[in-house]
Amino acid sequence: MTIRTAILSGYHFMLVVWDTHTGVVIKEFDIEGSEVVAFHGDQRKITSVTHQLDFHTYDVFSGTQLCQGQISPLRHSQLGAHWAHNDTLQFATSLKFNEKHVINIHELQPTSTCPLHLLSQFPVPPQFRGFSFSPVSFHASFTTYDKVVILSTQSSKIISHIKVALEPHLPGKFSPNGCFFAYGVSWDEIHIWQNMPTGYVPWSNLRPRLSYHTFLQSPTSTSILCLGEGGMQLLHPDNCASSMPPNKVKSNMDGKHLVAISADQTYIVTTRKYTSIVTVLDCLLGTPQQPINTDTQIQDIKIIDDTIFVVDNHTLSSWDLKSGRARERVALNEVLVTGTNFLLSHDCSQIIFTGKDLLFNGEEKIFLYNIMASRVTTGITIEASSRICDLQLPPNQYGLWLVETPPWFSPNNSPNLMKLELGDEVFGNVTTEHVRDKWSWVNLFSPHGYHIGESSGWVTDPRGSKLLWLPPNWRVNDWQDARWSGNFLALVNFYHPEPMIIEFLP
Repeated sequence: MTIRTAILSGYHFMLVVWDTHTGVVIKEFDIEGSEVVAFHGDQRKITSVTHQLDFHTYDVFSGTQLCQGQISPLRHSQLGAHWAHNDTLQFATSLKFNEKHVINIHELQPTSTCPLHLLSQFPVPPQFRGFSFSPVSFHASFTTYDKVVILSTQSSKIISHIKVALEPHLPGKFSPNGCFFAYGVSWDEIHIWQNMPTGYVPWSNLRPRLSYHTFLQSPTSTSILCLGEGGMQLLHPDNCASSMPPNKVKSNMDGKHLVAISADQTYIVTTRKYTSIVTVLDCLLGTPQQPINTDTQIQDIKIIDDTIFVVDNHTLSSWDLKSGRARERVALNEVLVTGTNFLLSHDCSQIIFTGKDLLFNGEEKIFLYNIMASRVTTGITIEASSRICDLQLPPNQYGLWLVETPPWFSPNNSPNLMKLELGDEVFGNVTTEHVRDKWSWVNLFSPHGYHIGESSGWVTDPRGSKLLWLPPNWRVNDWQDARWSGNFLALVNFYHPEPMIIEFLP
């Protein structure tokens, strides 16, 4: 019988055990710790380990605790690996003992009077953190800020020094067969070295499409499973499609997604804020066109007819949608350099942005910039104790809507919705009302009163009826990661390599 587990974390940890052949839950019970959870004893026993290296062993079918103890009582001990050996479970720990650095191999025998037995102890040169161990090759790795040291525990000799820019708290991992060693050099790149008679040599580099928190290596292949906020990814070193070019990865996490949709819904343009590459999708053909390199740090994008407009702090540029060729490039006044929250008007003749008015005690203002006149034509002051959270153009009309956080001393803590009329050179009448929360602000722009909420798995209609189920890795926690535009919903989660864009038919 094959059994799997799932850990639910919170103030307590719960273990759920089920039969993967039938999908039937066998047992649910509370456990102590979740640093390590491992089956042993013909899958009838399971042991959990805490961050403090306390272990607790349970009977899988009854949930009864069979034994408990501590793998190492010394501070700064590190758990480098755990593995099943026949009916027992073994651990490798690194610690400093009597001014000496050692690696201990312990075996857990739950039926013994003293369940934890020391099998071996290997002296090693003084090392740092990031301990990892291979029970097949008996190699160990340690990390510093600029290198990985791999040594043989049986001879205490250093096998390889691997120079690399490392994340401080991410240890390397040996493959289950001991043939490879993998290390995450950053949150979006993994390097793999192969164990050769002459030492460890570079073998492959993987660049996941999503940023990850940790990764696991397959016990039966060279595949690597990455886990992160955006979801799970299975990567294989020989599969080029799983990797991305270095320049793509470098710019992939620089800013939030921006999305523009043409009025006739023929084209969808996407990019990331502060980057320069624009992707155009032809909705009729269902295929992306050749990416456009704008050579700018994009602040906002719009589509008018067959033209893409892109603005940054210095220029407004335009490109022909069909050919991808540049049309015009207009230099902007230096006043925009220190601006934030850039927004192009519907006809791209104006730029709305926020900034500090240095002539009036540095108050935050919303400015209206006329592109043809190359100057700021007007500005409106925002209450000093308020904070602008978002600016958007209302659908199918000229004007400006913004949501702001009210002052802390305000009797009503709900966000304020401000509606400003937008003229050729001035802001017109201003009206203010309260919205229930920032998700209510997001759904003001939805068609037909459709609704999406925090971490919601469903898009619903005004009566609460479910319209569309969202897969877990599509769901968003931050209200700023959901954008309605006409019949389209764009989920622009920072961790997604591309925005998720969903069209709702009328």
